[in-house]
Amino acid sequence: MQEVLRLADHLVFTKTGKHLDDLQEAILRGSLENEKYSQVADEFHCSEGHVKDIASDLWKILSDALGEKVRKSNLRSTLKRQKYSNFLNFAKDSVQINNINVCHEPPLSSDDSVTPNNNKTQPLLRINLEDAPDISEFFGRIEELAILKDWILEQRCRVVMLLGMSGIGKTALAVKLVEEIQENFDAVIWQSLETPPALNELLINLLQFLLDKPTNQLPVTLNEQLSELMRILRSQRCLIILDDFQTLFNSGQLAGNYQSSFENYRLFFKKISQFNHQSCIILNSWELPKDSIELMSNSTAIHYLLLSGLGDSARDLLKFQGLSDIKNWNTLIDYYGGNPYFLNSISTVIKNLFGGKVSEFLCYETLFLGEDITESLSQQFNRLSELEQKVIIYLGQNPNGIRLSELQSNLKLSASDVLKALASLGQRYWIERLELENQIYFTLQPMLKHSIQAIQKPSF
Repeated sequence: MQEVLRLADHLVFTKTGKHLDDLQEAILRGSLENEKYSQVADEFHCSEGHVKDIASDLWKILSDALGEKVRKSNLRSTLKRQKYSNFLNFAKDSVQINNINVCHEPPLSSDDSVTPNNNKTQPLLRINLEDAPDISEFFGRIEELAILKDWILEQRCRVVMLLGMSGIGKTALAVKLVEEIQENFDAVIWQSLETPPALNELLINLLQFLLDKPTNQLPVTLNEQLSELMRILRSQRCLIILDDFQTLFNSGQLAGNYQSSFENYRLFFKKISQFNHQSCIILNSWELPKDSIELMSNSTAIHYLLLSGLGDSARDLLKFQGLSDIKNWNTLIDYYGGNPYFLNSISTVIKNLFGGKVSEFLCYETLFLGEDITESLSQQFNRLSELEQKVIIYLGQNPNGIRLSELQSNLKLSASDVLKALASLGQRYWIERLELENQIYFTLQPMLKHSIQAIQKPSF
């Protein structure tokens, strides 16, 4: 699907100087999926006649480009047949023969010079990382970085989501990633959503930077702003990072439900996910957007990476912090789930109170939670729905894993409610799934298991 859309976009751009708009792309997508024009018309709230007119013009452009008649009924077979013949002759400078990959800038040939006298100039990289935090130290995440680079640079994913509980290192990973891949883009912008803006405010901020224009020269309506942003994402290779995406979601509900004042972000998410462009948007969030699950099932251009603890790399963090008693480090790492924020916080306590000796700290039976850790966990706990809180508290009171049937009977909940709670908690990375003797058990992360009594609401 994406290959065909890229081919069609390149052909249309070459013939007209314009990229596919949203309606043209929907017509192509619908034709490949055997949808009727009426279905496309319903999606875009326009008449079927208007869709037919746009489709007729589109087929004519493609016919002229390929030198043969293109219709809705033969679109797929025509492009497939042209893959190694007319199309390669027509776009040989921008297509890799063995693995079709349309590029908006032709690659250097063997005759191209790489000296300063070369007439070909690359666009200047424009970067706005004012909202990005300064990450002085970074530990591990080699595998995660490799995965993200493959998704973004090789697979050309349009949307990548970094998910995980607070403090797990999503933002630090994103900062490191940007440092290593920014030269592959025309523009890079980091936008914090810690104080979430209305969608039109976000779009204005992005457009101001990407177009370098004052506000009074930008589109006024939300639809016009979205269309302009999509046009830029098609014409330029942009990298946009939206940090703290979870602030758009409701507290006290299952994961990923938008607040009423931010419901139109659903349209934004759909646009950047479904419609063809050459850019990448990275979302950092505690929760997976609810509507993303359906979109991911129909697209290979959306990926998410659920971050767990640092694992063995956490030892590098403790070494940097100057802790002693190396033989006890793994126990400390397990207690705090390898969470880099929590490990940094507790390392400060161990240095100040125990001279950096981990063994002396571990002599105390009660796991220590400083105010910063307690506040962070409480903030996340309070975002959970009442249903999730009940499940979490019950799991915290049981040292061993619990089967789904036990949760259902002991909490007097329906199987549907238990499944909803577990699915949502899984999206927030609060629970772990164990398989013992062909039985599935659910439990909390070790640190949460020790700390749940300290952070739960008094009403429970």
